[in-house]
Amino acid sequence: MGIGRAQLRVPFAGNSTYKVPEGLTDEQVLFLADMLPTSYEIGILNGAVAPGDTVAIVGAGPIGLAAILTAKLYTPGRIVAIDLADSRLESARRCGADVTINNGTEDPVAAVMEMTDGLGADVALEAVGVPATFELATDLIRPGGHVANIGAHGEPVHLHLEKLWIP
Repeated sequence: MGIGRAQLRVPFAGNSTYKVPEGLTDEQVLFLADMLPTSYEIGILNGAVAPGDTVAIVGAGPIGLAAILTAKLYTPGRIVAIDLADSRLESARRCGADVTINNGTEDPVAAVMEMTDGLGADVALEAVGVPATFELATDLIRPGGHVANIGAHGEPVHLHLEKLWIP
């Protein structure tokens, strides 16, 4: 006996669900769950990624990888993935990151500043959801750049305006 389809009640479904077009497989629409659209809307669109930008993505887990994939739609000049796990950084490369930095062994701020002639990233995306990674994203950004916070934080974070106000 096969497994039947479950029924699910989705409040306000008319505002947040879409019928999968005929001919697409489950595998083809898998990433349309939550992480890819969230990374795209909250990260790429709110971060205002533009052609030629240096985009630094802090966190190379599923959300960060989705941000890498969708950032490529805007032809940035360089995508930099930052994470503590080499396995995640390898996945980031496979998804399209141009540069990977293990911030457990290398200073990501110094590396990004070096590759941008001391300016910093045009766009910095936080894709982890902890205070330290949010602060790292703000340390990576150039004057006038955009920081987008994709990670869901369970505790307060600090926005160091004393560093961001006037460089």
